[in-house]
Amino acid sequence: MTLPIVEEIVALPSHADRAEWMLRCPDWHVVGFIGGIRKALELTGFPEAVAYLDARSVCLQAVRTREGAIPNTILVPLYIRESEMREAARRRDGAKNG
Repeated sequence: MTLPIVEEIVALPSHADRAEWMLRCPDWHVVGFIGGIRKALELTGFPEAVAYLDARSVCLQAVRTREGAIPNTILVPLYIRESEMREAARRRDGAKNG
């Protein structure tokens, strides 16, 4: 039996749509369905989104600073993975259309 979240991600028409979905996905979905999300991203051949998912998971589990902030050593890799995911989506989707 496939989780509906897997079917939803796989059914998206492009990697750009999957990247957008990942960026808009609520944190509780990431925590609760990380295995299903990972499976869907792997099925669609989007390793950069898997790397972003991993970085986001680390971010959600990080010990906060005294001020309650997420340390920059955790945030910077998350932002890098986001940028790589967006660029990979543009590159792959462009290759399909061009």
